[in-house]
Amino acid sequence: MNNTNTTSIPNSPQELLKKNQEPLSPEVIWEEFGKMSVKEQEIFIWNCVDKMGNFHEFVVNKMMNDDDYDKEDVGVWIQDGTKWKEIKRILNGMLGD
Repeated sequence: MNNTNTTSIPNSPQELLKKNQEPLSPEVIWEEFGKMSVKEQEIFIWNCVDKMGNFHEFVVNKMMNDDDYDKEDVGVWIQDGTKWKEIKRILNGMLGD
């Protein structure tokens, strides 16, 4: 079954990539967020936090391998990383996972 609705879930990785090439404005994101159920909104937020936490961890790893940053700089980022994990833990509790 092929999707004909432009807001539906893509049928293939290629469709997903094509759909995600177009940047969305904050207004469009907010509008789409408002169309979601409460559970979908919670999952959306969890996914955003998960992505940001993963990006934060990536940055920490890069900083650790970069001589331009000292231990104090990296340490602050590592402490912030624990905050991302705590936010995710709280959201997990809200989602019942």
